[in-house]
Amino acid sequence: MKDFTKTEKVTKRKYMRYLEACEYYGVSRNTMQKWVDDAKAARKIEKVILINTEKIDDYIETFSL
Repeated sequence: MKDFTKTEKVTKRKYMRYLEACEYYGVSRNTMQKWVDDAKAARKIEKVILINTEKIDDYIETFSL
């Protein structure tokens, strides 16, 4: 598994793995799992789970102050 350090930036892509998405959005894995479940943003391809970042962005936009 790739180790993301603070000096290495994660670039946004349409699909990311959990670790990449957590680093990109700056949240914990538990928070990301909740967002993915709520937004129905997970796609499983064989043994890999990919997260649709467009759906996560849309989900985050539903919250406003």
